[in-house]
Amino acid sequence: MDYYRLYQQQFKTLYYLRKILQQEPEKAETLLNSSWLADGVSRDEERALSGLRRLYTTDGSGLSALTTKSWFKDGLSSEELALIGHLGSIANRDADIAAALIAMPFLDSVEDWDVLALRSLHNISARDADGFMELMTHPKITDGITDEETKIVAVLGQATYAYAPGAAEVLLEDTGVYIQERLIELPYSGETLLAVIGVQDPDTRSMDYFEHAVRTIERFMGEPYPIDYLALLYYDNLSNNANNNFTHLLFMGEDDTVDQDSHPGVIAHEAAHWYWYGDSEGYQYRKWITEGAADFLRIISENERIGRPPEPIKSPCRYFDNISELEKANPSREFIPGVDQPRDCYYSLGQRFFLYLALGDEPFRTAFRTLYLRSRQDHFTDGCGRPPFNICRVAAAFRDGTSAEIVRKVDEVIARWYGPLP
Repeated sequence: MDYYRLYQQQFKTLYYLRKILQQEPEKAETLLNSSWLADGVSRDEERALSGLRRLYTTDGSGLSALTTKSWFKDGLSSEELALIGHLGSIANRDADIAAALIAMPFLDSVEDWDVLALRSLHNISARDADGFMELMTHPKITDGITDEETKIVAVLGQATYAYAPGAAEVLLEDTGVYIQERLIELPYSGETLLAVIGVQDPDTRSMDYFEHAVRTIERFMGEPYPIDYLALLYYDNLSNNANNNFTHLLFMGEDDTVDQDSHPGVIAHEAAHWYWYGDSEGYQYRKWITEGAADFLRIISENERIGRPPEPIKSPCRYFDNISELEKANPSREFIPGVDQPRDCYYSLGQRFFLYLALGDEPFRTAFRTLYLRSRQDHFTDGCGRPPFNICRVAAAFRDGTSAEIVRKVDEVIARWYGPLP
């Protein structure tokens, strides 16, 4: 049990409730009697409490409107908890804007794209305060975001800061933006909406590549995607030509063409990051774990699509012999397209680490899924102490509950690709 993390959550819960109690005693009593607090507090619930505390300690109008929503009264789902957390963060920036958003029609009910739209606005407010305030005066925002418009608002986060300045104005126009949607049924996620968005009519084959990657990755993971609205945005003049910000995938517009043989694989890599992503407020991943796992799933997806053998698709790392050396060096995250550099070793060494865990299909999938599930849990026992997610946690996931022969194979892989354990 991670008692430190449990103590942190309990302390924060009491702190947030005390703040609310000081401001609004009756509403604090209602919260204390809520079923979602009675069974312990998860990370999502802790963040929602933080959001409610921020809404309580501003002018209170946003909170009063929020508590009248039917979905707030009948118990809170994980999506609704996340939405409250994002609203609270926005309220911390500007209480009036948070109150205006709560009053908009798209929050009368809660779908995944509504949550992603709030997450997108939260991201903008945190990274580009001036851009956020300008965006919130846009007519498409001030006249009330509709359910359909949330699907565009959800992809504004990356487009507004750093990656494509000025894109928000283009994407919010009434004309010139194309959206392809495809509703699919996945074995674990169930009904899932895919969207490919661009400022020119996207190539239908991009949607086909997207669907193939999503299906193949989910089948291998054996777990549902954390969201059921998966969007891909093509836009030009980006500072980084491929990214997953959880709200959506972002690619250069010129990548939307069958002439680029590598593009389906890049889609698969970025789609895998919906499973394998870091969490700044929880268990931090080592970059080689997230990028290595995503590149491994890229290999799985492309192997099924074109029959390519499961072998590395990136050149070996020429800077470091193993991951232990890479972690100690901690190379820069700066990216220069087409130039081999130390940061590429996060991908190549991480990919080889996972690819050559030659345990057999089912043992590998079980361990890989265990590692993923533990990364999303609040508390678990693996003998590795406090965060972050590191080689100890990876080794534990692949060793736990297995035979001596598999443990031996895991240790061989660790010795070859990771190096001496810390």
